Amino acid sequence: MTIPKELYRITKHTKPRYQLYQPGFNIHNSCWLDGKWIDVPKTEWEQRKDEHQKLSAVIKRRMKSQHYRDEGKKVEDLTPAERQAYEFYSGEGRLDCLIHDCAQPVHVEMVGANVSAKSIAWLREQGYKVITNVKQPDGTVTSQLGQGIPDDLMIDTGEAYDVWKNIVATNKKRQRETFDAFLEGSQDPLVAGVTIGGLSLPQTMVTQGLLEVEVEIIREEHNLFIGQKPDRYTDLVEERKNYAEMRAKLEAKGFHDAYEQAKVTHNECARHNLDSSNGRMYNYVLPKFNPDGTHEPWGPRDVPWNSPDDEA
Repeated sequence: MTIPKELYRITKHTKPRYQLYQPGFNIHNSCWLDGKWIDVPKTEWEQRKDEHQKLSAVIKRRMKSQHYRDEGKKVEDLTPAERQAYEFYSGEGRLDCLIHDCAQPVHVEMVGANVSAKSIAWLREQGYKVITNVKQPDGTVTSQLGQGIPDDLMIDTGEAYDVWKNIVATNKKRQRETFDAFLEGSQDPLVAGVTIGGLSLPQTMVTQGLLEVEVEIIREEHNLFIGQKPDRYTDLVEERKNYAEMRAKLEAKGFHDAYEQAKVTHNECARHNLDSSNGRMYNYVLPKFNPDGTHEPWGPRDVPWNSPDDEA
């Protein structure tokens, strides 16, 4: 972060503007934030500029040591200068929204505890609706009411909306659509002629899609084995069913050899990463999978054996 040496100026416009540089302030870590030049009437500018300039020394001293993990401050404990900066710009906030029936996290500009008028206008222009109650991955519920958001931009979905469930489902749907698209277009000379590591582009994309499902299955099995709670967004029965459907399509297109080649490459890389990190990297050496999604056992050194999750 840099601030100008002088926090006041007169612009060189035909009709000069009298401006003060107003920084922002984040109460969550007591950090000063980049600000903006704001126009003020000439008489106010003349009255305030000298006192405002003293703020420069305060910020520069703090800048030398401030860190985003520093301790925060309560609003009632802010100095007048910090309070003014906080109410001008307090950083970025995140809102979980719906647009076209799809959940999406959105970053907005905050002024104090409220979303800025600029971000409110942008949300309305783009068609976003802010979800009233959001279910977090740990099962807790967060209310997004208040924050200066008008009622017409809020949407009540009844029970708390699980944003991440929607995002995961959307990503998996797109993953499957990509898999199917490259299978169907595997004979297209525009893509079939592109090679990556000895495989055509369609072969690379299709085999990678299938291997990602294998990794997800092994990762969830390993997590359950070491006593972790089941992942709320992974259903092993559904994943094996999905795998069986994808594997059948891959085999029907004659991609079996490409799949075996891609799996060898994947496992060589995973083996190297696990061994070189003493089991701390989240890599998985994949066992032989059957067409129905079942597989041979994986070994204790085929999964992360020295990760924080294992120590839990």
